[in-house]
Amino acid sequence: MQYRRKMGSSSLHKVKEDGKVVQPKENQNAEDKTEQQTEIITNMGQGLYWAAARGDFSIFQDKDQLQNLLTPNKNTILHIYITTAEYLKPTTFVESVLTKCPALLMQPNKKNETPLHIAARYGHDSILKMLIQHAKGLHPQNQERGLEEARRMMRMLNENHDTAFHEAVRFHHLSVVQILIEEDPNLVYLANREQETPLYMAAERGYSDIVFKILDKCKSPNTGGPDGRNALHAATIRKDQEMIKKILAKMGDLLKETDRVGWNPLHHAAYMGYLPAVKLFLELPIGSAEAAYMKDTEGNTALHLAAAWDHEEVTSEIIQKCPECCELVNKAGSSILHAAVQSDGTTQRAMDAILKRNALKNLLNEKDNKGNTPLHHIAISLNIDLVDLIDHSGVDRMAFNNQNQNALDLASATKTQAARKNQFIQRLQKKGLRSGTRLQHHPSNDDKEEEIEEDASTLSELDKAKDANLIVAALIATVTFTAGFTVPGGFISDKGPLQGTPILGDSSAFKTFIIMDTLAMVLSSSAVSVHLFLRFREDKSRLLWYFILAFALTAMGMAAMVLAFVTGTYAILGYSRALSIVACVVGLSFFILFYKLLTNFFSS
Repeated sequence: MQYRRKMGSSSLHKVKEDGKVVQPKENQNAEDKTEQQTEIITNMGQGLYWAAARGDFSIFQDKDQLQNLLTPNKNTILHIYITTAEYLKPTTFVESVLTKCPALLMQPNKKNETPLHIAARYGHDSILKMLIQHAKGLHPQNQERGLEEARRMMRMLNENHDTAFHEAVRFHHLSVVQILIEEDPNLVYLANREQETPLYMAAERGYSDIVFKILDKCKSPNTGGPDGRNALHAATIRKDQEMIKKILAKMGDLLKETDRVGWNPLHHAAYMGYLPAVKLFLELPIGSAEAAYMKDTEGNTALHLAAAWDHEEVTSEIIQKCPECCELVNKAGSSILHAAVQSDGTTQRAMDAILKRNALKNLLNEKDNKGNTPLHHIAISLNIDLVDLIDHSGVDRMAFNNQNQNALDLASATKTQAARKNQFIQRLQKKGLRSGTRLQHHPSNDDKEEEIEEDASTLSELDKAKDANLIVAALIATVTFTAGFTVPGGFISDKGPLQGTPILGDSSAFKTFIIMDTLAMVLSSSAVSVHLFLRFREDKSRLLWYFILAFALTAMGMAAMVLAFVTGTYAILGYSRALSIVACVVGLSFFILFYKLLTNFFSS
């Protein structure tokens, strides 16, 4: 059956054209939109298609112009066979087809993929060798021209500008990589549309065997990748220590190459806190110091990134190997100590790694472009975990920034939860700080009213949470108290010395039940006591802290209650081991949800 599809129309019109299918091409005449360009393709049909897939050449022996047998995506019978061929399938079909129709050797499909692309993608090394040999044999009288034809075929690009070598690397076919790199070592220099070179693709995917093969066979392969990165960037991001060693041994200068945001591989290692890579980079005899001093587009060195992400070991390593880096500031004028105190983390390990070195005490009172010292930045974030810096003997507690604000001024102006803010301010005031000593104006009444409204809203939300927590804690205390006197299995009723004692008293599971039930009752009762204490406390500065304490007690009480239920159930189901195990598994599944909810609560 034959069809003609008109451009710009979804209708199909049957035509008779000697077993041909007419397919449209894009209109090449912009001035005459009614004139349509078409090309004629022989319809392959199901019989020929499945014969090609099976590798049955007998049906094609009497066919002429095999290059015109195409699917809608312009796949030839070679594309079909190689795609469906199993690994190590005989190459007889490929050889027969190319003998009859050599034009199919380099004929691309709609995506500009040649049979060599398909063979490389699916790892058919025997078929790939045959295709290369046929290309070399296109000019039997001129061996050099044959080699040129083979190289031309191997360098042909698909629509993504991938060569067959890219395909072999992408799908991790080492045997194909070995064949292609032996035939044409220059394939390692070609990049595709995404700017990926074969070496970069292998490094990014973690294919160390291919990376090592390329490095062994090529003196200086192209290493480029997207966003200006190179293979050493990729190996560092993957945290592949052996790959990093191999690349450094071959091309140590890659350490000084930067990506689109100005990061060299040392920046990436410092950002991730990957200490093995940092040590390897800093041990290089040439280039390590330069890499450590290099700044990204925002002026940050690798040491800034290590400090900002609170990587203590990496921070210490860079300081030890390149101490002069500590004097560098970024475009905002921030030193490495500024970066450390602005970290989103709740620890002060990087800050401690800097301050434990007496040679770096001068950073304590260094100011950025806005005149803020590290203490100012701690006040802006109200980071309770870092406020210990104010206790350092070398800190100028009354330092002022360009707006004549000290740390207490900034803390007072920060809009956040009242309990946290008041706790921070009290800590600063105990060290002698006073607010507004240089300010020419004070907050307006509107600002004060807005702050009071925000505090009232926060307290209202906290009261609702407290009420819910109190109800849950009281419920747990009631249930566990009752369970302590109505124990699983009941009591011995027969007269004697054991009368009134639990029937299952000797069971380990029952003993665990009693302990967990008692623990749950004590924890929940403690939570209720905390809430009762809060009702009579006028000072609201530590209200949030007490709520978190009560919440933690309630959560632990709930966990103990579930454990009590599981162990109690196990004790009374001793007659059926299978049933008791099922009950335990179902009951303990509670802790999966419990863990996720608890970690999310405390992280927020």
